[in-house]
Amino acid sequence: MSEMIEIVARALAAANGYDPDNVPNNPLEPDANPAWHKYKYDAEIAIAAMRDPSDAMMDALMDTKLNYVVLADDGISVYRAMIDAALK
Repeated sequence: MSEMIEIVARALAAANGYDPDNVPNNPLEPDANPAWHKYKYDAEIAIAAMRDPSDAMMDALMDTKLNYVVLADDGISVYRAMIDAALK
């Protein structure tokens, strides 16, 4: 499991009103996991859905290019711009 899946799963748990780190105190489930574990599958689906960039994400990429080849160091800023556009 990737770190990003955990990050998104934690965010989904919190958005649904759960403390992501809360482990249910249920004697019938002695090996219970933190609440965010219930959202791992949903997180994977959400991240996979973003694999193909939207038109807005591509526009954000073009806005950051500034007529030069995007260097490896610029990759994070390009990615962030695309994600920010996807969340608007």
